[in-house]
Amino acid sequence: MSEVLDIAVRLVVIVVVFLALPLIVGQMEHKAMAHMQSRLGPSTPGVSTAGPSSSPTA
Repeated sequence: MSEVLDIAVRLVVIVVVFLALPLIVGQMEHKAMAHMQSRLGPSTPGVSTAGPSSSPTA
């Protein structure tokens, strides 16, 4: 019985790791890309040093 419990616990740990790891890596990727773009959030630009003439909506 102990072997079955050990295998079940190991299997659950492996499944949780394989489900959580892509989420963690994806979050790190989003944070790194936001930092490279100097963005404060997903739709909020950071402080621009180029001035108002560099607006893409002009």
